[in-house]
Amino acid sequence: MGVNITDASASADRLAALDAAEKAYKAAQGAFDNAYNGQGSQSLKNDTLIGRALTWYAMAQLDRQKGDPDTNAALKKSIDEHIHAAQDDRNLAAANGMVLPSMPAELGAVPKPAPPAPEGGPTSEPGNATATNPNDSPDQAAVRATLKTFGDNLDKGDVDAVKAMMQVEAGQEEFINQFLQLPVVMKKIDTAMTAKFGPETAQPTTAPGEGKFTFNTTSGTNDVSKVKIDVNGDTAIIDDDKDPMSKLVRVNGQWKLRVSAPKDENERQQRDAVVKMISILNGVATDIDAGKFAKREDAGMAVVGAMFQAAAAAGGTPQIAPGSNAGATPGAPTTPAPGPQ
Repeated sequence: MGVNITDASASADRLAALDAAEKAYKAAQGAFDNAYNGQGSQSLKNDTLIGRALTWYAMAQLDRQKGDPDTNAALKKSIDEHIHAAQDDRNLAAANGMVLPSMPAELGAVPKPAPPAPEGGPTSEPGNATATNPNDSPDQAAVRATLKTFGDNLDKGDVDAVKAMMQVEAGQEEFINQFLQLPVVMKKIDTAMTAKFGPETAQPTTAPGEGKFTFNTTSGTNDVSKVKIDVNGDTAIIDDDKDPMSKLVRVNGQWKLRVSAPKDENERQQRDAVVKMISILNGVATDIDAGKFAKREDAGMAVVGAMFQAAAAAGGTPQIAPGSNAGATPGAPTTPAPGPQ
C-alpha cells in the first residue's frame, strides 16, 4: 500500500494523515496529467501513464483505509473507479508498445491487443482535431476554436503563442512562466534520451484524444467539440468551472484563457507540484546526460519518480510512492503489493 496508517489511538492524527495523503495523490494526478497532455515522446507519455496508473491504485488502497467497502457503497464505488482507471492507463501504455514494469496483481492481466484495422479502413483522429459543434452559438464556436488553437500551441511547445492566448491575473505571472517550462524540460529529457539510447521504437496506438493537450469534458471524452461552454457576455465557462483553466474572457474581441489565483488548497498543491516537478525533471535530464541510467526504461521510471517526489513535497507527505517499502527512498516508484481481493 502507498500509505500505512495504523495508530488507532490517535484518530485525529490518522484522519489528518489520510487527508494529507489524499491531497498529495491528487497533486500527483495533476502533475501526471500536465506531463502527459503536454509535449513529449511516446515513451515519456507511456511512463506518465504508468505513474498515473500506480497513483490510481494507491488511491484505491487509501480508500480501503477509510472504512469497510463491504458495508459502505460509496467507498466501494470509489475503489472500483480507481482500480478501473489504473487498468485503463496501464492498458493504454501496453497498447502503445511499452514493456511494462511489475504491476499490482489486482489489476489483472493486460488485454490482448485488438487486431489492426483493415487497410483503407477508418482511422481515429486525435480529439483536438475536431473543434466544431453544430449546436454552438457564434460566441461558443469562437471559444471552442480558441481552445483548439491553445491546445495545438501547447502541444507544439510554442510558449510565446500560448502566453499570448492567456489573460493572467496580477500575481500569477511567475506561476505561468514556470508552468510553461514544462514542455521545455520534457523536450530536454527527450533530447537527452535520444542522445544516450537512440530513437525510441514504441509505435503509438493512442485512443482518440490521448497524448494531446485536452480539456476535461462532462461527456467523459477528450474531444474539444464535446466541451460544455457557457457564455455570459465577455466571460465563458467551460465544463462548469471544474478545471483550473476553465474560464475565458473576451479582451479586445479575442477570447483568452484566464489564469487566476488558486481557488482552494487542492488547486494550490497541484500548481506547487507542477513547479517542483519541473525543477526535479531538470535534474533527471542532467542525470541522463551524465550516463547515470543504463537503459531507457530506467530513465523513464526516474521521470515517474520525479513526479511522485514533486507531489509529495507539494502535499507535505513524505512517502507518497504507491507501494513504497519500509526504508525505500521517499517518492521512489516501487512495485505496489496487491490489495485485498
